[in-house]
Amino acid sequence: MAKRSRRRKANVVDPERVLRGAIELDVRGLLDLIHDINPTERGLPRAEEERRYVLKSRLQSKLIRDFDAELEVESDDTQRVVAIRHRYGGGDGCHAILDELDDDVRAALRRRFDEHAAPSAAEPSPTREAPAAPPEPSSPPRDAASLDALLHAAEAHLEAYAYDEAREALEAAFDVSRGATAAAIPLLELLVELLGVDADVVALEPRLSRDAAKSPEVGGLMALATARAGDAAEAERWLRGVDDDIRRVEVHAALADRALTKGDLAAATTALNVVRALDPASPHVLRIERAIAEREQRERAPLEAQLAELDHDPDQARRLAEQIVARWPDSGVARRTLRRLDDQARADRLAALLQSADDAERDGALDRALEQLCAARSLCKDPTDRDALDRRVDALRARLDEEADTAAVNAATAA
Repeated sequence: MAKRSRRRKANVVDPERVLRGAIELDVRGLLDLIHDINPTERGLPRAEEERRYVLKSRLQSKLIRDFDAELEVESDDTQRVVAIRHRYGGGDGCHAILDELDDDVRAALRRRFDEHAAPSAAEPSPTREAPAAPPEPSSPPRDAASLDALLHAAEAHLEAYAYDEAREALEAAFDVSRGATAAAIPLLELLVELLGVDADVVALEPRLSRDAAKSPEVGGLMALATARAGDAAEAERWLRGVDDDIRRVEVHAALADRALTKGDLAAATTALNVVRALDPASPHVLRIERAIAEREQRERAPLEAQLAELDHDPDQARRLAEQIVARWPDSGVARRTLRRLDDQARADRLAALLQSADDAERDGALDRALEQLCAARSLCKDPTDRDALDRRVDALRARLDEEADTAAVNAATAA
């Protein structure tokens, strides 16, 4: 319909897996697959053509078996060829050879055609038609023609940006079709993508047909609405049958936004990680990252302000800074505080070692002085100071060597 944000093409699927029940398709997906398989006028090799005709008949049988209520199946005069059409504007299922359909489907169709061909005693004479009862103005007619008319009317209203009138027509179409996919999708697109009335969308779930509830497009729209409404579990449930990464990104971005609104930064970060994994270049990534960073900044700002008031108490300042970094690793204020405290602690330790070395050297405890100087050198970061310590260590070692030599000579002389 006009004004829809996108049209999605279904992924190519393996027809054998569909027939086995490993993959479930909605009525439109099955119609598309039948057209993809149809070998008519494709110039395929004979064997491949025959294989595809068999698959086509099996898929048409499944289509009629699963979605009969949404189809019009008509036969030609010979009852050999049947035409399959979707009642609600969803396309056709190609022509089928009646004798090549599955036994149960073929038998059911033959009974239907025979019943329609035999005049009923209760039916009026062909020459005298019974007058049709006038429709009640308050209730929409429940037939395919009225559904098509409602969908076309909604299309025209959307073209004119008359959203209230479009909604009224689409809601009537939804009622007429009893929640069928063909009416559910345009209604949900209007409510979710244009009007943003998520609560109204969530309320429609019990009225969706079985086919519509399995539709990936319906699932994606329901997932987005439930995500924006704040129900993460329901959003994840609706997403299970959705392969469209664009829609999945939108849903998880909405979950992140909702989590931020509630102040749940952990949930917002989890949703952001999913968005980033699905599409690293998505504009949602940078937007949500900034929103999380701003929220974190607002939360930690009072604690960071306390750090400036704890210069007199390094131990308490360190404890608070470590708590901030543990929760917000990118806190520049806390990290700078820790670096400053580390530098101050290193400077205090260096000064204490140098004082201890001076005291030991003055007392003649050269070994102790050398030990303290070496420890001081390992803490010294300034190149000039480190060079000065190297010279002092070398001089002290030379004195120790000289004293050792003197002691050895004295010992030899005494002997």
